[in-house]
Amino acid sequence: MKKFLISLSLVMGLSLFLQLPLAELSTTTHAASYGWKQVNGNWYYYTSSGVKVTGWKSIGGKWYYFNSYGVMKTGWVKEGSKWYFLDSNGAMKTGWLQSGSKWYYLNTDGAMATGWKKVSNTWYYLESSGAMRTGWLQSGSNWYYLKPNGAMQTSWAKVSGKWYFFDTNGTMKTGWVQSGSDWYYMNTNGTMKTGWVSSGGKWYYLDEVDGFMWTGWIDDNGKLYYLYDNGVMAASTTINGITLGADGAAIEETGFFNTDLKSTIGQIIKYYNDSIKKDFKVEYEDTNDIAYFFRNTEPLAYAEAGVVMGDVFFPEFLVDLAYALGIPVNEEEMEALLIEASDHGQAHNELVSVYNDGITLEFYWDIENY
Repeated sequence: MKKFLISLSLVMGLSLFLQLPLAELSTTTHAASYGWKQVNGNWYYYTSSGVKVTGWKSIGGKWYYFNSYGVMKTGWVKEGSKWYFLDSNGAMKTGWLQSGSKWYYLNTDGAMATGWKKVSNTWYYLESSGAMRTGWLQSGSNWYYLKPNGAMQTSWAKVSGKWYFFDTNGTMKTGWVQSGSDWYYMNTNGTMKTGWVSSGGKWYYLDEVDGFMWTGWIDDNGKLYYLYDNGVMAASTTINGITLGADGAAIEETGFFNTDLKSTIGQIIKYYNDSIKKDFKVEYEDTNDIAYFFRNTEPLAYAEAGVVMGDVFFPEFLVDLAYALGIPVNEEEMEALLIEASDHGQAHNELVSVYNDGITLEFYWDIENY
């Protein structure tokens, strides 16, 4: 009788179990399997159907990757030919990433970038391994320099004590380079040249410190040279009364109007030509040590040791010449002397002779009587 009651109870219990709604059984199973689940230290994600997710899955606005067993991956992952990086929580990274001692860049789709990459208007270079490059880089036939932060260098850069120039595309320049209003010359290895340089059969002079191309008169190791406005060294010619040899150096001359004095007078003439736009010129009579000055081809003044004669309508020019010749007089003193001479009736179309500390200063009021 007891065995019959036990059997009856089992049968009734089983009957009740079989009568539970299928939906209720399914709900109980899903509640245990849906979403994240950690098993033996690994994380899995189950769909609403209770299936493990594999491959890429967007969860809560972030992307995760699960291998073929459904295990969530972290760190570097290669999918096809592309590399991705997943943080310690499994979320896919984008943007700059430091992994170990190296930097990488991950595109907006998470794929690791290689080659040239523009980020926030700055160019970087990522090696085939994805690591950010710094220092020198040869790409094709061009050289580039990447700063310690990886940014591509443009314009001037001093590297290992040497100056280089990079254009707006980052390419290291060689040969002639214009920067601002100045010209520079870069060697074949990109370093900035200083001193003399031969280019296209012409000689040029570059500043010993800053490298810019010089124009005008220069003194190099005690020798005088002249460089035209385009920087080309003058040779086998005469400029401002100074004779230049085939090597470009001024030929040393004896007498009062030596090379140094002629150079000084040449600078005075250039100043007045540039400032008041007059055609001032000088010619030297070396035999008698006399310098003749002209304005617009008409006689303006003449000078010799200790004496300046000229048109008083340009007293400031005569004062500068007087200083060049070593005569201690300024414009006010010169005018005072002229007024004094005029007061004595000596200043109208006649040669005026006045004295200043024993040095004769002679002027013409009327250039026609010169």
